Amino acid sequence: MSAIAGGATGLGSWPGTDSHEAARAVFGELSGRGTPFLPMLENRGPGSEALGRTTALLVDLPVEASSTGYRLSDHVGLIGRRAIDFLHRDVDAFEEVWEIGRYSHVPTVKIQVVGPVTLAARLELRNGHAVVDDRGAVRDLVASLAEGTARHIAEIERRLRCRVVVQWDEPSLREAMSGRAPAVSILQPSRSVTPREAATMLGQVVGLGEASVLNLGAGPITWDVISDVACDAVVVDLGRHTTAARDIDGLGAHLDRGRDVVIAAVPIERSGPSTTGDIVRDVRRVSSTTGFSPQTLLEHLSITHLHDVNDVATGRMVQALRAAVSAYSAVTEDFNT
Repeated sequence: MSAIAGGATGLGSWPGTDSHEAARAVFGELSGRGTPFLPMLENRGPGSEALGRTTALLVDLPVEASSTGYRLSDHVGLIGRRAIDFLHRDVDAFEEVWEIGRYSHVPTVKIQVVGPVTLAARLELRNGHAVVDDRGAVRDLVASLAEGTARHIAEIERRLRCRVVVQWDEPSLREAMSGRAPAVSILQPSRSVTPREAATMLGQVVGLGEASVLNLGAGPITWDVISDVACDAVVVDLGRHTTAARDIDGLGAHLDRGRDVVIAAVPIERSGPSTTGDIVRDVRRVSSTTGFSPQTLLEHLSITHLHDVNDVATGRMVQALRAAVSAYSAVTEDFNT
């Protein structure tokens, strides 16, 4: 098994505002049954969500709030300081729960970071244009992100004495490649990122950590970019990404390279025996359509929940993690029968 395959995990977002409560839930449900992850408590407001957390990692690139999001600045603004504070509090709580709960046996944890393409498309320059419009700024941003993420990984490795997997979230990858990233004006659309440029940007960061997981969100998967990036795993939505011939071919080629797949399959709002049975049948269908034996697929498989976690109660998220653990166990039993 690889650092990420084997068991269940979560995609990162977590409801509520209590870092300790979130860490206890994640370790309690996934310790020994998958890969625990550093929760992102987005209900705390600006600076706590994925983009805000990632800006807190940047080295020598101060960030402040703008009317439309986050903007590079000469000095760290209020929201930038909030993002840094939230990150420090979350890591402190994660370590404290790890120590009190005696989770030293946990070999691997996962962190979530907004990937360089989405970050360049969503982060603004001082003049209001997206960073992606300035190739020099893009180079500086990717270098800053790589350095900051490496420091973040080293800190968690030192504190928890375990391996760290990095999940790179790229929900705006396709948007950036089609020139539809947020722009100052409809008369000045953002620059389109070529597949080669996107792969180069990702290639500068995916080697960080024990392993890398590429998460493109619920939208279509850009397999031509993934094939050029040495990511260890990709998140695949079982309902959206495993029916089209293009996706089957892309997933098959991905697995053929010895890489892993994190299947997003568990619905947040409902779970139970019927859901588990559906997931077992769908994973077997993936095995059949890609041509990989169940045993081979199992060696490269992890299961998580579906992407939409907006306005979800904490109890529902806990149930979703339990359902993911149960689904993986059921798939294992079915495949080994």
